[in-house]
Amino acid sequence: TMYGNGNHNMSVADVDGDGCDEIVWGSAALDHDGKMLYATGYGHGDAIHMADHNPDRPGLEVFEIHEGSPYGWDLHDAATGEILLSAKGSGDNGRGMAAQMSSTVRGSFMSSANDRSQRSAVTGDVKSTSSTSMNFRIYWDGDLQEELFDGGKIDKWNGNGTSRLYINGKNPYDYNSSSTCNGTKSTPCLQADIFGDWREEIIMYNSSDKTTLNV
Repeated sequence: TMYGNGNHNMSVADVDGDGCDEIVWGSAALDHDGKMLYATGYGHGDAIHMADHNPDRPGLEVFEIHEGSPYGWDLHDAATGEILLSAKGSGDNGRGMAAQMSSTVRGSFMSSANDRSQRSAVTGDVKSTSSTSMNFRIYWDGDLQEELFDGGKIDKWNGNGTSRLYINGKNPYDYNSSSTCNGTKSTPCLQADIFGDWREEIIMYNSSDKTTLNV
């Protein structure tokens, strides 16, 4: 059953290669014919990140954090639900991130509020004990690695931690009273490559004039 395995969010992709999109709803996935594709049974979580986190295996993988003990986080096959890597946790593991931040380590780094170290999505090994923000990843500066976006600020992995990226000496939130949509998740109005230049743009609203959007 999909009951109890859904998230506050979902991702959409053709995970099984049949030419149709599936809906990945956290610990469960719905096939294009309306039937359940799988449910891992690990329960509800606040965040998922679906991508080719492990380029050494075929298909996509889903990194998910969980609110209920004993599950902390897992990396599972997006098409079958097979658990590839996991760790136990206690209580609400409220934030997590998986992104391809490093130019020297193959695949994505994974971390969560219960385990702040950067783990390899390929091996599961800890590659760094430095923590990062855990809300959004973004293609920002035009290279093949992903940067991190959180609270109107952008950070880039520097090898053992992050460095702040500025726009002419300013953070995105410094421009025209730019604000994200809530205080905990710091969600932008939209994050997407709307100009077609490979990098993604951030759209936030003007907190002084809520009829204005800032790109």
